[in-house]
Amino acid sequence: MTGVDMVVDNKQRGAASLIVVIFTVLILSLIIVSFVHIMLSDQQQATANDLSQSAYDSAQVGVEDAKRAILRYQNICDTGTLAACNAAYTELTSSTCNHANSIVTDSAAYNATTLEVKVQTSTSNKLDQAYTCVKITLDTFDYIGDLKKDESRLIPLIGDSSFNTIKIEWFNSADVLGLGATVNVPGNPTSLLTLPSWTGTLISPTNYPAVMRTQLIQYNTSGFKLADLDTNTGGGFNSTMFLYPSSVSTIPVTGFPSARITPTFSPYRVVCNSVNLLANGYACSATIKLPMTQAAGARSAYLNLTSLYKESHYKVSMSNSASSCNMVTGVGCVRFHAIQPEVDSTGRANSLYRRVDARVGLGDITFPYPKAEIDLTNNFCKNFQVTDNPVDYVNSCSF
Repeated sequence: MTGVDMVVDNKQRGAASLIVVIFTVLILSLIIVSFVHIMLSDQQQATANDLSQSAYDSAQVGVEDAKRAILRYQNICDTGTLAACNAAYTELTSSTCNHANSIVTDSAAYNATTLEVKVQTSTSNKLDQAYTCVKITLDTFDYIGDLKKDESRLIPLIGDSSFNTIKIEWFNSADVLGLGATVNVPGNPTSLLTLPSWTGTLISPTNYPAVMRTQLIQYNTSGFKLADLDTNTGGGFNSTMFLYPSSVSTIPVTGFPSARITPTFSPYRVVCNSVNLLANGYACSATIKLPMTQAAGARSAYLNLTSLYKESHYKVSMSNSASSCNMVTGVGCVRFHAIQPEVDSTGRANSLYRRVDARVGLGDITFPYPKAEIDLTNNFCKNFQVTDNPVDYVNSCSF
């Protein structure tokens, strides 16, 4: 090999090494840029999650302030004049954002210029939190909730106008076991089945809707005696119906039975199917006519619901049979008056917003009715001992 050949060969090797170095640098640069992009993306996502949670927390603060405003309104109506109560109602249900704060005396954070309420734990307020709009609907078209297995809920039936019909719906998509599962009904028996008939697994769910025990409790507001709850004279009609999932309906046209139910009574069948689950509906629906029309303020009435065998979401609405009820437009429907107000709250953290729609259970502070004397699952055992010997008395319990 000549000297010229050696020089050319060295140059070729140098060029090849340079190309390898360049490609290596490019690959390493690409890897570094990718890692940086992933890190920045994760950081942005974490920041967005923090802001989203902060905006949600701000909206929840708006809900809590709305609760205080509702309690303030209730106190004004209980202790003040009718004119003061009507004025507070107008302020509370205003369509203007955050206008309900005007009846809460210590809402100093309200900004009359930006129409928002700052939410901060320090003077810095680094996340720039606030709720921008809170509106309260005191009278709602329905009463919604969920019940655990064997849990009861006492619902006051107080309408903004006269009503004589209630509609009970229960068991929605949140209660169905398994993705895409359908609702089944346990045939059309004439008596209640045992608990194992309702049990199922995620692999093979039965998806039987709960049996809804429906109790009507009503009495005259004047001259009421405790014994009136044990009789149906004078239009009391304190009755119980077991609403049983089925493919056919046996709900009586006259509604609640005229006599209190006994163990010999058969359950009332209610049509339940999967079609009703579409558009966030309920599988089971029963429309029941009350024994007599409930006029506003003339009588007290309560509906006690118990979800038997399993948990269930539910919805209760009221209407007057003289006109049909359209839940979309509200035409023909009777609103629950100050029973379960709806709070629409929008929270903000910097430039990110979250909106919350919440229902607030409003208890009657003038009549704090108990849910139950004893509410328990499974068995309840009591031991009694009659003795005249002080030594036999034990001031303790052991289980």
